[in-house]
Amino acid sequence: MGAYTYLEVDVQGTRMWLASSPVQVQPGTEVGWGQFAVMKNFTSKSLNKTFDQILFVNQVVPVDAQQAVASGGKVLSVVNGGGYNYIQVDGASGSLWLAAPISPVSAGNQITWSGGTPMHNFPSPSLNRSFDEILFVGAVRVVE
Repeated sequence: MGAYTYLEVDVQGTRMWLASSPVQVQPGTEVGWGQFAVMKNFTSKSLNKTFDQILFVNQVVPVDAQQAVASGGKVLSVVNGGGYNYIQVDGASGSLWLAAPISPVSAGNQITWSGGTPMHNFPSPSLNRSFDEILFVGAVRVVE
């Protein structure tokens, strides 16, 4: 086994791969993750596999739905860039920006997310703009 645990996850019907420090997770367990970096065309020597895209995450944690503190709101706009959805949301405390792995989210959707890492004065070269404040989240869910 290598220095990483590789996990294939489903985010709103989109399959993606994560690499984290070694962690024990059973198949079917709902997980969340913290900060991450997107790597394209990454080759894992220990698996002898090349991933079109993989997220290297700082941690993977099983999500206990009863303990998760979720936030939510209505999507005002969505812009894709650099492997992320940049989502402007009208939430309980006003308008805010989220950065999340690309998933099928559209303006007008009601979404939820859990946790997140706030970033201040974050520059996004792929969008050619900066955000005064943005919350990086592991995933968003469209509320049906």
